[in-house]
Amino acid sequence: MTGRIYATGPDLGAWHCLLSPDAPAPDGCVELAPGIYAGRGAGQERDGFLWLPGDSTVIPHWLTHGLVPDPLAEALRRFEARLQQLAPALSDELSPLDVAAIRGLVVHEWRRLLLRCPDLPDHLFGENNPIAPCRALVGQTLARLGPVALADLAP
Repeated sequence: MTGRIYATGPDLGAWHCLLSPDAPAPDGCVELAPGIYAGRGAGQERDGFLWLPGDSTVIPHWLTHGLVPDPLAEALRRFEARLQQLAPALSDELSPLDVAAIRGLVVHEWRRLLLRCPDLPDHLFGENNPIAPCRALVGQTLARLGPVALADLAP
C-alpha cells in the first residue's frame, strides 16, 4: 500500500487478464467489461477462466473507459490544479510545522483519491489517465517539501 501511495514514477507493472462469461471477479481483479477482468502481476491460470498475460501496452478505449469514473477523474484533475497553485508558495522559509501540515494534507487527499481507483498499472487507464500526472505532481510536491524530523516540531 505504501508503495502505491508514495510512488513518484509511472506504474508500468505487469498485469494479466481473465475471461469468463459467468464467473464473478476473482480476488484482486477489476472488472473491465462484463466477463473481462484485469489483475496486477503475471497472474496464473484459474479454473473456469481463460488466462491471458498482459503483454500489450496498447489498450483499446472501450476497455479502459470507465475504470476511473468521471467524477473521480474530475476530482483528480482538481487536486492536480490545487497542487500546481501550491507550488509557488513552497519556499525554504516554511516552518517545520507548516511543512508537516502541508505534507499531511497532500498525502491525505492523494491517498483518499488514489484508493478509490483500481490498483492497476498506468497503461490500463488509457492515454487520458488522470492518475499519472497527479502522482507525478504529488511526488514533486513532497520532494520539494522534504521530510520533517519529529524533533523539529517540538517547541
